[in-house]
Amino acid sequence: MWINRILSIILLAAAVQVTLAEKKPLRNEDIIQMTKAEFDEETIVKAIEANDPAFDVSVDALIALKNEGVRQKVISAMLERASRQKAPATNQNQPPNESPPPAERRVLGDKDKPASNSHLPTIYVEEVSSEGSIMASSDTTLEAMKTLQQKGMNVVTHRDKAEYILQITRQLGKKSWRKDTKPVVSNREGKVVYANSTRSVGGGMGDVADHVRKHHE
Repeated sequence: MWINRILSIILLAAAVQVTLAEKKPLRNEDIIQMTKAEFDEETIVKAIEANDPAFDVSVDALIALKNEGVRQKVISAMLERASRQKAPATNQNQPPNESPPPAERRVLGDKDKPASNSHLPTIYVEEVSSEGSIMASSDTTLEAMKTLQQKGMNVVTHRDKAEYILQITRQLGKKSWRKDTKPVVSNREGKVVYANSTRSVGGGMGDVADHVRKHHE
């Protein structure tokens, strides 16, 4: 009798371990493995929706995903899932935007001060296709994000966290001497603060960075 009980406990413990293993969050490495195993896009996107994410959606990580062959649709699904995962929960017992009482306020110490790049304006990048659709993880946007980072800009991968939105429109198939890249920067209110035409994505990001900094001062 006691042997059967011990065996039951062992089997139960094993079942719990299997369950916990199955509940591990989905990471970038998992997406890369599924891509290299030639899973189709729809299957990978469904896996992203069905599992808790622990994605790294930094600019460098997105570029690494692209270099590993992960398709744009999958990267966009990762960004969307990560955005929903990080959305703050609403406290139903406290009205939104309610400020703490004056007695609870205090002067920020050194440990409370923002990071050194927190004073920089935040900017989000997306490409607008000729049909008007928005692409947040295309080769164009990744190149622009990387270049803006190199120019010292604070690039974010969540639109609602950005103070400025950079939309890039490209007209491909034109002659090489034509300026076929059109970056347009708007603030949160939708006001255009910069617009221009340039021959390449990387070549125009220096002007974008300079204008955003000046506008933000």
